[in-house]
Amino acid sequence: MRTLILMCVALVAVAAMAAESQTSAPAAGTKVYQTDRYGNVQQHKPSLVVKSDGRIQQVDAYGNVQSHKPGFQVQGNRVYQTDPYGNVQHHKPSYTVQPDGRVIATDAYGHTQSHQPQFVVKDGTVYRTDAGGRSQQPVSVIQPPPPPKK
Repeated sequence: MRTLILMCVALVAVAAMAAESQTSAPAAGTKVYQTDRYGNVQQHKPSLVVKSDGRIQQVDAYGNVQSHKPGFQVQGNRVYQTDPYGNVQHHKPSYTVQPDGRVIATDAYGHTQSHQPQFVVKDGTVYRTDAGGRSQQPVSVIQPPPPPKK
């Protein structure tokens, strides 16, 4: 259950990051780390990384890609779950990024699931929001890829 929550929160972070940059997918090498309720980065916990093909995969605390676990794929303003082979699972729930930057869960048919947790991104930090859209506590931090070495 805890891993499912981690994946949903990281998925939301990636969706919101894509909305901020107005691109179809975040840059390769971008990482999404969990945070505690005070906003401290938890690098000893699993995180997500964006691969060069645009897929988003879970990595363990040591940076090993967990390719046997489901990943994600950003397509437009939607983020879909993928199977371990990279096939998009359109029949599974996804997330939609709203024009105002809020991220809302949707079912397999695209219907908004307002009873599910909602999120918003501000300055690279993902916050859980209440029903009115007011941010509450940080849940993830988005770190862009490091610059290339000379």
